[in-house]
Amino acid sequence: MIWVMMCLVSVLPERAHHTQVKLILGILPSLNKLSASPSTVKQNLILLCSNEDEAEAAMSNLQKGKITSTSKELEAFQQMLSKDEGACMVQLEEIADAVVKDLKAKAEKVPEIKGGGPVRQEQQAFEKERLVRILLSALRRRPLSRSIIYTVFTVMYMEAKARDKQTYASTSLTPAQLQREARLLCERLAMTMTKENKTKIEYANGSLVFTDSADPFSDFFGTGRADAALVELVQTCCPLSKSQGVCFFMHKSVQEYFAALGVLQHLEALY
Repeated sequence: MIWVMMCLVSVLPERAHHTQVKLILGILPSLNKLSASPSTVKQNLILLCSNEDEAEAAMSNLQKGKITSTSKELEAFQQMLSKDEGACMVQLEEIADAVVKDLKAKAEKVPEIKGGGPVRQEQQAFEKERLVRILLSALRRRPLSRSIIYTVFTVMYMEAKARDKQTYASTSLTPAQLQREARLLCERLAMTMTKENKTKIEYANGSLVFTDSADPFSDFFGTGRADAALVELVQTCCPLSKSQGVCFFMHKSVQEYFAALGVLQHLEALY
């Protein structure tokens, strides 16, 4: 994660505004919250538990045990887990006992089925050992993938740029609309650049009157277009750099991310 952030900071031009560097560095706390978030634990429990009742009981007792009530509590538990796993396991066993008790109490309230005994929902839900494994797995800090890092970075970058442009530029577009257009432009531009095997585009030498239909990049720049101002505005919300008539993504890995995102969306549309 640190490596990716360092790459992004290193490619900023020397004249880059202080707020851009501040934005990139400000992403680190947001990424940390993703890896230590009660909502993430809840999602993990939903995936790991055998039913919703079990997941709800587990989350409820984790909150009662002051493990997932706040992000700070969860982070403290995760740190303790790396230092003193034995003590944490004792606490998780107590929580598993409480979950089993809650589930049994709920099962006893279920009305009997005609011609049979009381409804028994997933008997394995009452296995304490299995519950402890589930709790431990749900609570462990998850490593952040590069996909998540780039998603958070691009979203925060575009949000900040869109708010800035909507405030100081003369446009009727809302920040949400600017972000949407910027993301679409990035995806399509990255896919076209990758297809043409390019990491940089010379755009300054285009005609001011005619657009070259043979040029795969003519649609991405405002030269000779009636909506040139709008295209330029959307570009300023993208993680793009322009220098001496050449346009390129802030970092090659950012281009790769948007190209992969575009391909993925096309595949999802097919299936």
